[in-house]
Amino acid sequence: MTAAMDCNVFADIHASRARTGSEESRALAAEWLENLLDLVVLPQLMTEIQNLADPAERRIQLQAATTGYHPRRLDNRVDHGRILRTLIESAWETLGIELPRAENDLADLQYVVEASAAGVQHLITRDAGLLELSPIAEAICGVRILRPADIVLQIDELTRAQVYQPGSLLGTTLTTTAVPACHEQEQLVFHNHLGGERQKAFKARLRYLAAQPDQWNRQQIIDDQGGLLATYCHGERGEELQVPLLRVNEKHPLASTLARQILFMLRQRCRDSGLEILRLTDPHLQRTMLSATTEDAFQSHGNNRLAFVLDQITDTAALDRRAAGLAGRVGLDLPRLQAPMPAAAASAVEHAWWPAKITDADLPTFLVPIRPKWAYDLFGFPTGLLPRNNLLGLSREHIYYRSPRSRGERYPARILWYASSDKGQSLSCVIGCSRLDQVVVDDGEQLYQQFKHLGVYQLDDVLAICDADNRAMALRFSDTGLFPRPVSRKRLLQLGARYGDKVNVQSVFKISSDLFHALYEEGHPAR
Repeated sequence: MTAAMDCNVFADIHASRARTGSEESRALAAEWLENLLDLVVLPQLMTEIQNLADPAERRIQLQAATTGYHPRRLDNRVDHGRILRTLIESAWETLGIELPRAENDLADLQYVVEASAAGVQHLITRDAGLLELSPIAEAICGVRILRPADIVLQIDELTRAQVYQPGSLLGTTLTTTAVPACHEQEQLVFHNHLGGERQKAFKARLRYLAAQPDQWNRQQIIDDQGGLLATYCHGERGEELQVPLLRVNEKHPLASTLARQILFMLRQRCRDSGLEILRLTDPHLQRTMLSATTEDAFQSHGNNRLAFVLDQITDTAALDRRAAGLAGRVGLDLPRLQAPMPAAAASAVEHAWWPAKITDADLPTFLVPIRPKWAYDLFGFPTGLLPRNNLLGLSREHIYYRSPRSRGERYPARILWYASSDKGQSLSCVIGCSRLDQVVVDDGEQLYQQFKHLGVYQLDDVLAICDADNRAMALRFSDTGLFPRPVSRKRLLQLGARYGDKVNVQSVFKISSDLFHALYEEGHPAR
C-alpha cells in the first residue's frame, strides 16, 4: 500500500523531540510493515519542512525526508487550482463546512491535490479537520484520508483477512471479530464517562492499540442487529496475558453475563497459550466489569486486576508451591494452602485459579449423564447448525434438572458430564468438567420459576421428572470446561475397573478421586 504523510505525521516519526500522541504515527515505522507500506514524500511536505523556524529541526527533518523516502512526481497536466476550488465548494455543499476555517486549511487541501496528482490513494494525518474532509477528498480526488492507526489496520485486514471474518460466539446469534479500521466512532459507546474517563484519553487508547495489530489482538462482539456489545484487547507480555482494554455495553441486558464470559474466555486463552498470569491493565474498568472480576476472584495488584490460571491437576502441596512461585514473581501476598483442604476451600481455590484441580482435597466428583440434545443447548457440544439461546450460550452458570431421588449429591463438588446416545446422535463419552455449586430439591414448578433462565427444560419437562410429591432436583453448576478429547464409554469402563469403580452411566454416580484424575488426564492429552 502506498500512502503520503502530512507534516505532523512525518514529524511524529522523525522530530528530535517527542510529540504528544506521536506513538500512533510511529507505529507506521514498525518492522512488520517494511514490505507492506510505502510512505512517500509530497512537495507540500518538503515546503512545510523548509518553513520550520528552528534551523536544527529543519535540518534533521530535511535529511530524513531526502534520505529515507523517494519523492513522488506529480502529473503536470493536473490543474491544482481547479481541484482546490472544487474541494472547497464541495466541502460547503456536501458537508456544510466553509473553508478555509483556519490558516492551515488550504495547505492541508494541497496534500489532497498533490496526492491525487501523484497517483497516491491514501493520505495519513492526525488532523481532525483534515480527516473530516475525507468523503469529499475520496469523491473528487480518489484519495482516502486516514489516521495512522487506520492505515495500519487496513494493511492488517489485507494480510490477515481470516481474523476479520465474523464468527459465531459460542454457537449463539452473537458474532465476534477483530475490530476493523475506521470504527473509532462506534467504539465510543464503551467510553467510561461515569468512571471519570476523558473521551480524549479513551480515543488515544483506542488509537494506540489499533496501531499495533502485531502486538495486540482487538476483538469486538456484535449482536444479530449489528449492535456493539463488547470490545476487548489482549496480548502476551513476557509470561503474562495482558488486557489493556475490556469493556461491555452496560445498557444491554446481557452486559453482566457477557462480562463474566469474556473473563472466562481470557482464562481459556491463557490456558491455550501456556500462560499462568492474566492481568487486566485497563485503567477505567466499568462497574459491571469490576463486579465480574470480584465474582471471578481476581486480586487487586496496584492499578491492575490479576488472576492465576493454573492448568494443573495435582495435590495441595504442589499447587501451593506453584502459586507461591507466581505470587513471589509479581509481588502478591497469598495465604498458603494446607492439606487436607475441606470441600468449600478446595472449590474456592479451583474457581479462583481455574482450571486448577486439587487431587487430595475432600471434594467429591459425580459422573452425570446428559442427553445429546441438552448437551448442545448447555455446552455447545457437539457443534450444531442451529444457534443456541443467547443467555444460555453466554452464561457461565447453568441448571440441570433430575428426579429428586438422592444419589449422594452434595455441594460443593465437581461434575464430569457423560453425554449419552439417542436416535439422533451416538456420543457415549465423557465430554467435560464443571463445578457443582448448589443442589436444590423443591416443588417442580417452584424450581422451574426460580431457575428457568439457566436451564433448557420447559415446565412440562420438569414436571415429568417429579416424584409423587411433585418434587424435583436442580443441580446448579458453573465454569464448564470441555475436554479437548472426549473419553469414550469403553475407556471409561476400563479406567473404572482399574480403580475399582463399578461405573453406572444411567444415573448420577459418585466416582473416586483416582478415577477423576485419570479421566481428566485422558481428556487433556496435550497437557
